[in-house]
Amino acid sequence: ALKYIRKWWRQKLKKLGIDSEDIEAFQGRTKTIGAKHYTDWIPILDEEYEKILETIRKFLVL
Repeated sequence: ALKYIRKWWRQKLKKLGIDSEDIEAFQGRTKTIGAKHYTDWIPILDEEYEKILETIRKFLVL
């Protein structure tokens, strides 16, 4: 089920040191109005994406 994939993915990102708020944004769930409407997530998540690119590649090869 998808919830288990999201859980697995969240654990992978936490092991890479990604902040919980950034993980929520990656998954399309921001918790506050400020995070949802006033935060420019693109540069933040682009920087984090570089950290997780290898994990994504390994997952896609399986």
